[in-house]
Amino acid sequence: MFYARILKSLKQILYTWHLLLRAHHKQNKVFRGPVKINLLPSLPPIIIYIMLKLFNLAHMRYSAILSFLLCFNLVSLTTQAQTNRSLEYLSSSVIQKAAAGPDTAPNINSNTLYTGDAYKYMIIRRKASGQVEVHNSMDDIFHIQEGQAVLLYGGEQKGGKEDKPGEFLGGKIEGGKEQELNPGDVIMIPAKMPHQLLIKKGETVIYFVTKVKRP
Repeated sequence: MFYARILKSLKQILYTWHLLLRAHHKQNKVFRGPVKINLLPSLPPIIIYIMLKLFNLAHMRYSAILSFLLCFNLVSLTTQAQTNRSLEYLSSSVIQKAAAGPDTAPNINSNTLYTGDAYKYMIIRRKASGQVEVHNSMDDIFHIQEGQAVLLYGGEQKGGKEDKPGEFLGGKIEGGKEQELNPGDVIMIPAKMPHQLLIKKGETVIYFVTKVKRP
């Protein structure tokens, strides 16, 4: 009976922790920021169990207390890890140097400046229109630095091919809309939305891109 109660407690812990993680990844609101839970904050669950065993608390009729302590100990450890992230900084000189570099492909210079767990920063210089793009799991945020362009977006991609898993390039957009872009403008393109940057002949456009991975 004792081991059955312990097994039941562990199942409760795992289920509760599963719900917490799912809520955190989907909503990104659970335990955000400098949250600290000081209930046995740095001890692994096995140590807590041994402590409870020594004090004969593990023989309690109800296993909810043990489940509660273990669960919040795990929350504390995860929360502290989240708040220990380092500062990310990109100087204007680094961005300008990357933008001024040689073309990485015909009529385009594309440089990845930083890659995080769920996002990355890029600086792109275009001298001609790009091809149609669709990203199934990435939002694109464009911040226009120099030049003018038109974003063709929405509608349906026709004739595109999968370049990488979840990434479709080429073809054309049917039923799309246009948005003029000027220096200083910011535009967010949600995942799965077809889009194409159109540039007039002789025009050069430099824009900063933040790619954000959808959960």
